[in-house]
Amino acid sequence: MKRNGSVLIAVLVCMAIATTILLGIVQSSLRLQRQMRHEMQMEQTRWILDAGISQASKQLNSEPDYRGGMLRIEPGLSHFSEPSIEVVILPSQTKVGKIQARITARLQGLGKYAPVTQRSKTIEFNKPTTE
Repeated sequence: MKRNGSVLIAVLVCMAIATTILLGIVQSSLRLQRQMRHEMQMEQTRWILDAGISQASKQLNSEPDYRGGMLRIEPGLSHFSEPSIEVVILPSQTKVGKIQARITARLQGLGKYAPVTQRSKTIEFNKPTTE
């Protein structure tokens, strides 16, 4: 009888150890999944910023008096909502023939507690000539 009880205790201890190890693996996996999702969102935000820089350049070349604005992007990204680009034309500092623009890209994930990522860059463009 003593042997059956000790085997049962040994089995329960082994199950507790296995459960603890399994829970640690699941927690680590979930943490890695969140980190990968955040990195993907940051990369998407960088791409949106690049698109905003390209769009600002096109607008400045076609409209010399362009003052910036909000550019909305269709929510075609499956894991994200409300991507946006803001272009702000900054007052000329000291360089003649140059325009500075601050482009800010924002991307929000889906869900109530989803993070918002934002990337900004200030670019200097040549003023378009009106000839």
